Amino acid sequence: VMCVVMLVGTTFAWFTDTASTGVNKIQAGNLDIELAYKNTYIPNGTPITDDGFASVTKETEVFDAEALWEPGHVEYVVLKISNAGTLALKYKLGINIASETGSTNVLGNEFKLSDYIKFAVIEGEATVADRTTLVAAAENAGSKLINEGYSKESHLDTKDANETVTLVVWMPTTVGNEANHKKDATAPSIDLGINVVATQYTAESDSFDNEYD
Repeated sequence: VMCVVMLVGTTFAWFTDTASTGVNKIQAGNLDIELAYKNTYIPNGTPITDDGFASVTKETEVFDAEALWEPGHVEYVVLKISNAGTLALKYKLGINIASETGSTNVLGNEFKLSDYIKFAVIEGEATVADRTTLVAAAENAGSKLINEGYSKESHLDTKDANETVTLVVWMPTTVGNEANHKKDATAPSIDLGINVVATQYTAESDSFDNEYD
């Protein structure tokens, strides 16, 4: 009892210490892909970068919308896919017919332009010296009918990394009246779609490895 009474009203002391940090940052990465194009039909007033490219939107027409196709007609566009975000990404570039209107030729037979239009995708920015040289390069890259479509998968690991391809579309000079529609028939046409989709790519690391993406 006396021991307890003696402790009443006294002050206790302990050794103490503190360690803290206020510099740990948690920051989200950003996944962002951009598609740009370059050819002779970039309209006036469209913002163009130093390397001659303009941004693609859903409404962008990368070819001459007023062109009337005939044997020997050639169109091209250089496409640039860029990583505009901070995360590594993998992307898929697709070129396919979105819709098509058929017609009747002067021989009285139904036909579709997609059976006579050829295309090829050349890796990188092709040298566009003249029509003949460009078509020869496209043939060498592996041409096919436009109704066969195209797909490419690749990845861009760092911000501002980019890859380019040159899309060449043409009607061979060997095409004849089988693709020449009757005067009173609906003009045949093709709506060509160019689409790029992206998702995360295995690159960034967490506390375990870089395999979580």
